[in-house]
Amino acid sequence: MPQPIPPQYAKELGRINPYHQVHPIIALFFISSVVLGVGNYVWYQAIQKPLDEYRGGMCTLEAKVCPDGSQVGRTGPSCQFAKCPSESVVKALIKACPEKWYNNAMPGPIGSDDVPRQYYVYQNQRRELAEFDRGWISQNCSLQMETVY
Repeated sequence: MPQPIPPQYAKELGRINPYHQVHPIIALFFISSVVLGVGNYVWYQAIQKPLDEYRGGMCTLEAKVCPDGSQVGRTGPSCQFAKCPSESVVKALIKACPEKWYNNAMPGPIGSDDVPRQYYVYQNQRRELAEFDRGWISQNCSLQMETVY
């Protein structure tokens, strides 16, 4: 415990009192300011900052139908449509002679007119005509179309 200041020195020191405590309201204000500052920083980093980043990429929910029938939506900061899968990957047409060429004449359900009726058999698998270079096949292969029911 500190020793009391002798009266002859107290006058020289003025109004300094070694027993003077920090006022509780000032201490409460300081502590609450620190707590609020830290809390605000944590809130911004955890909640507000990710929301701000997410809001930058909000696009309308439109869809573009690609030539192959798939759909792509808008993406990126400028909300442009994503590339269609067929635009980003260019497949080389097959230049080989298939084993068989079939025309499926079996009647299908109503509204199935858009289903391909002709197909090739290549390496024992059904393959669509669009996968092959048909000009190359007509020049280099001797295939006759068979009709199946």
